[in-house]
Amino acid sequence: MKKLILILMTLFLLSCGFTPIYNNQDNLNFKIVIEDINGDKSINNILERKLKRYSDKNVNKIFVIKVQTTFNKDILSKDKTGRAADLKLTTSANFIVRYKDQIKEFSFSENLNIDNSSDFYDQNNYENNIKNNFVNTIVEKLIVKLKLIK
Repeated sequence: MKKLILILMTLFLLSCGFTPIYNNQDNLNFKIVIEDINGDKSINNILERKLKRYSDKNVNKIFVIKVQTTFNKDILSKDKTGRAADLKLTTSANFIVRYKDQIKEFSFSENLNIDNSSDFYDQNNYENNIKNNFVNTIVEKLIVKLKLIK
């Protein structure tokens, strides 16, 4: 039964013309060089890793960027014992992009409200996954903005 569902889903996705939105990432005609990066260490590490795939190209269009990131975890509500029950996670990234004689600034922010877990290990893993998703979204938005610079 599972194989039948898998085959049907595959046939449906192949025949409906589905393609990922950011499928053409390998065809980008630019290179990204990170000049300076400051802020939250874990966000910066993920961001550097994601942007590194755009740094090995031999092209003439080179963007030099400076990055400032922040990550905030705010308490929205507490339970009867005073422990945080609901949290708001917010990540923001400010980019200063230099290309030829142009300097552009871009700011992106992502946030999500979550329930706090009593298991520290699970909560930490969940927050790391959210950070990774935030950075993926921010990088995608940055790439779209960079494509538009002429």
